[in-house]
Amino acid sequence: MLPEPLPVPLAAHIDLTLPSSISLVDERRPARRVDGARALPDDEAFWAIHEEVARLGRGCFGSVLHVRDHASGRMAAAKVVASSAARDDDECPLREPELLSLANHQHVVQLLDVFQSPRTLFILQEVARTDLMSHVSSRPAGVLDEPETRGHLASLLSAVQHLHGLQIVHRDIKATNVLLTELGEVRLADFGLAVRLPENGLLSSVCGTHDYLAPEMIRCGHGEVEGYGTSVDLWGVGLLLYALLVGGNPFERDTDIATLQAILAGRFEFPSDATLSEDARSLVHQLLVTDSIGRLSAKGALREPWLVER
Repeated sequence: MLPEPLPVPLAAHIDLTLPSSISLVDERRPARRVDGARALPDDEAFWAIHEEVARLGRGCFGSVLHVRDHASGRMAAAKVVASSAARDDDECPLREPELLSLANHQHVVQLLDVFQSPRTLFILQEVARTDLMSHVSSRPAGVLDEPETRGHLASLLSAVQHLHGLQIVHRDIKATNVLLTELGEVRLADFGLAVRLPENGLLSSVCGTHDYLAPEMIRCGHGEVEGYGTSVDLWGVGLLLYALLVGGNPFERDTDIATLQAILAGRFEFPSDATLSEDARSLVHQLLVTDSIGRLSAKGALREPWLVER
């Protein structure tokens, strides 16, 4: 029996919700075959061998479902993406399986299997216990202490350094995309916006979560700079570190325009009641530098005193 479909959204790019039994398909755009995916005649063939256990949330381009393999009992997180979601620019969610397979790192979510029907791509990944956003929200103060934050950040930076060594840019690093396993280990997930750098080393698409856009990505959208590179991920890491330690986003304002202006200005302060070490404050400041050239790299961040003292 097929699960009941999720509500079909009005937009197919932001907060896309795809049903588990049918997909939002642009009939005018042909589906692109994904290398290595197991071919299925239709979506029903996937649900003949899997059952839905729960709905886990939504990624950049699709719904994420908790599924069980009927034969083996294997549990997986299935990301459901329309096969017609292929794009010719540097935003193509159908690249996600390839990039996950290429990444192959202990702190990157593990790719288990890939199935594709003419309408839908099913990306099966390891199941996590929770994400950092939910984990932090469950704490009474809504923040983590420095020792725990230090461990999570070091693992995340290790994954980011590995990705950048492969010329992969994630472009959507935030608390909801950093998962925690049953053992509390970090897994960077949701590679729907991830892409490999072109030969010139510059990307040009403005994408990701609005409040988390890096300054150089905003400037690229305004035509002020030619493009951006791996440094956008470190801006995301800086915002995540700030949120884990003191809560919130230092650049969030009442309107989108005001938020973008605050990001470009790059000025922020820690809450007056924040009891943070100087090394922690210093690392946040070095990651939230508006000039991408002066921003720490993942390798450089891992060498900072706050992380070295683990």
